[in-house]
Amino acid sequence: MSVTIINAQPTSDPRWAEEDEMKLRGGGSDTGSLLLKHQLEEKIQKHAMFFAFLHDTNLWPAIEDEYRVTLFAHSEKLHATSALRDHQNRVSSEVFVPFEKGNFQFSSLFKQVS
Repeated sequence: MSVTIINAQPTSDPRWAEEDEMKLRGGGSDTGSLLLKHQLEEKIQKHAMFFAFLHDTNLWPAIEDEYRVTLFAHSEKLHATSALRDHQNRVSSEVFVPFEKGNFQFSSLFKQVS
C-alpha cells in the first residue's frame, strides 16, 4: 500500500499527457511546479493517513521490523522530495530568471550562486 501511494500518478494532471515534451524542454512551468507541490503534499498526507490507520486498527505492532523500516523510508523519501523540490524552485527562480528576461550576464549569475 505504501508503494502504491508513493508511485501513484494523478490522472487529472495534464503534464502526464505531455511527459515526453516536458522532458525535451527540460522542465516545467510555474503551474507545473505548483501542481507538483500539491501532489507531493497530497502523497505525504495519504501516507500519514496510512500510518494512522495502522496505529488506529492496532496493526502496527503486528508489522515486522523490516517492513516498518521500509514504511519509514518511504515517508522520509516523500518529505525529502518535497524539500528538494522547494529548494529547486527557490534556486531556479534566482538563477534562471535572468535567462528568461534576456538580460543575462555571467557576473550576475556568479553573484547569485556564490
